[in-house]
Amino acid sequence: MSKNTIQKAAFAAKVRPMGEIGFPELLVILVIALLVFGGKRLPEVARGLGEAIREFQKALRGSEQRGEEKKTDPSGAGPQSPTG
Repeated sequence: MSKNTIQKAAFAAKVRPMGEIGFPELLVILVIALLVFGGKRLPEVARGLGEAIREFQKALRGSEQRGEEKKTDPSGAGPQSPTG
């Protein structure tokens, strides 16, 4: 193998796929957030973000449960047609 091929293979092994956030990236994001929001307001922002994520997850779980209830009718009967 040539030296160039070995260098390319070593570089490819070090590169992470897009979308992965490692410790250095997370540290940079936290420092920027600290500079933008300040030390006093940062806990409030984090708390609000956590609450928003929890509410979003609850809504997703609720819609999944409603979808399952529609698929499986507990009475076993099919759709009722109005008779009059």
